[in-house]
This record gives sequence, C-alpha cells and structure tokens, in this order.
Amino acid sequence: MHMATRLSTTLSVFLLTAACLSGGGQSTNADVPEIDSPTSGGPTPEGPGEDGSDASGPNVSGPISIFRSGSQAEGQSTISALIGDDDIGTRGGSNSPTGGFEFIVGQSPDTEDLIALATFYPGAFSEPGGGPTSGTVRYRGDFFLSHITGIGSDVDGSSSARQENLVNGRVNLNVAFDDGAFTGTSLSSSAVGETLALDGQIDRTGAMNGTATFAGVTADLEGAVFGDTLSTNSTAVGAFAGSTETEAIVGGFKADNSN
Repeated sequence: MHMATRLSTTLSVFLLTAACLSGGGQSTNADVPEIDSPTSGGPTPEGPGEDGSDASGPNVSGPISIFRSGSQAEGQSTISALIGDDDIGTRGGSNSPTGGFEFIVGQSPDTEDLIALATFYPGAFSEPGGGPTSGTVRYRGDFFLSHITGIGSDVDGSSSARQENLVNGRVNLNVAFDDGAFTGTSLSSSAVGETLALDGQIDRTGAMNGTATFAGVTADLEGAVFGDTLSTNSTAVGAFAGSTETEAIVGGFKADNSN
C-alpha cells in the first residue's frame, strides 16, 4: 500500500537502526527488553474520543509531530497502521502502569524526508488528572529523546548525511497551579553540556501544552497529569517533536509527584 493511502499527510516508512527504552530505562543494545513491536498492516484504531483523538483514532498531523493516544497499544496500533514492522527505525519510550510515551524516527524511502513521531498515553492504573488548585507540585522522573542533525540537502541536491544522538537523563518538573505554568530542567547522562528545558501551561483538566528545547532546537510539547495533583499518586507524562532546517528533536518524559 502506498504511504499516501495510509495517512492524509506525507508520512512514509522508516529505515534507521532500532533502539528502545522500556520501563523508565534506556536501551541502546539487546540486553534491555524492548517495547513490543506493533503488528504491521493493522487498521487505524478507533479512539475513545475523550483523549484528544477523533472517532477514527489519534490525530497524526504531519511527518514530525506528536499525538495523544488512549493507551500504549493504541499508540502502537496507530504507528502500525502507517508503517510495517520491517520499516520501523529508531524506537524509544517509557511505559508504566501510570502512563508513558513512545517515539520513532526514520525517513521516507521515496523522498528521504525525515519522519519523527511521538505519542503519550495514560497507563492501566491512570485516573483523569485533578484540576489545578494552588501551590507548586514537583515531579521527578526521566526523559528520553533523539537529536537528529544533518537534515536537508547538500549543495548538489543530494540528501545530507544525517546523524542521530540518543539522549536520556533525569528531569525535574515544577507545576505552579496558581497560574497554571510549568517549567522543567534536566540532567543528561549522555550529552555533556546539553540540557532539556520544558516550558508551558497546564489547564484545569490536567492537559499540558508548551515547548521542549534541546541543543537549540525547540519542539512542540503535549502532555497530561494523570491522578490527583495533590497526592503522590499523580504522574506527568508528555511527548515532543520539532525541527529547524538542519536539526530535529523527538522524545518524551515521565515524572512522578515527589512532594
């Protein structure tokens, strides 16, 4: 099936080397269990309609974008409806009973354009987030991202030699419910001198919207707080994706209430 028939945007298949993060840890080798790969060729899953998706499932807006899923399985099924298992490139993410995220990176075999998608979702034990009240809640957790350089064409029109750097580390997220603002800083374990900065707003349903910046690249960010924001049972999860003319970042974070 041609890619144009699988998605209204110009998404296509992935061809990069696979990598995986599962259960809050990173993976760049076969010693760490991988997230289950989706089954290729499946139909687009039907979404519940209450998680930011439409009746036909999550909305994927473009080749470098983020989308919310109702579950890890739904996110993987959405990806599977767009591409086959053999064409999936780099994969990363973090999954737990309280929520998670997943991202993939690749390129179109026809146009050689970069593909970078990220999704976030509630866990099996997640509850809808409580609305902002007052005070500041601190979340501590992990992030994982892919930083791609060399996007674009060389002077002769050929594709540039892309390079990819997988980065993970700890993230500190502060949510000020007095004004609904959140900020986040990180400590990277694999990219000395580079930090991930998160910034944005959270609404009264717990939905997060903002930006993530790494190595000078700013990406759109979406996420959610699941559970009672005033208890230690709440978790903040999010995903981000964005690019400049020459670089891109895609990834996500998961952090638990540490108050």
